[in-house]
Amino acid sequence: MPLPTITNTMRCAIRLTAGTTHDEVINVIHLTSPAAEDHAAVDAALQPNWATFVGTLIPNLFSWADVTYTRLDGTASVVLPWTEAQPSATAQSAPMNAAACVSWRTLLAGRSHRGRSYIGPLTATMADAVHPDLLSSTPLAALSAQSSDFIANMSSAGFPLLVASYLTSVATLVTRSVVNPKICSQRKRTNGR
Repeated sequence: MPLPTITNTMRCAIRLTAGTTHDEVINVIHLTSPAAEDHAAVDAALQPNWATFVGTLIPNLFSWADVTYTRLDGTASVVLPWTEAQPSATAQSAPMNAAACVSWRTLLAGRSHRGRSYIGPLTATMADAVHPDLLSSTPLAALSAQSSDFIANMSSAGFPLLVASYLTSVATLVTRSVVNPKICSQRKRTNGR
């Protein structure tokens, strides 16, 4: 599906890798970006805020490699290497597809006005000991607080978080987040293996 044209919107694809594995995790978010050449300014705000948002939840055997910035106005993408803090959780990793799901909510209802990010891979200790299909209360509370902080911090930096609908070619301002208490699976395309 080709990218839509949405005014003042930047698509940010954050790539996480793990040394010798072929798999990678890519989180895509959208930010308000009114200036034509905002890549460096967006990067200076996004990287430290994303690292603060989820860096303590992801095992340290993974590392962020880069961010691909694409203005949704038809111009070419810019790839900037990751220069901020890396994931720092020291506990053993859960399977690659185990993730926490953060739902980004706007003031409007409907599928075109809410988005989600799958945060992972998680550490095995994030699962509840009694109900291992749920996040334990501590990481659930932390992720809820940190996702709210991420929204506020990106807004304060001048690049508010958006939900971009590729179906309707409209971007809507994110006003809050909701964390799913269940451990979710990251959707994944096979890469020919």
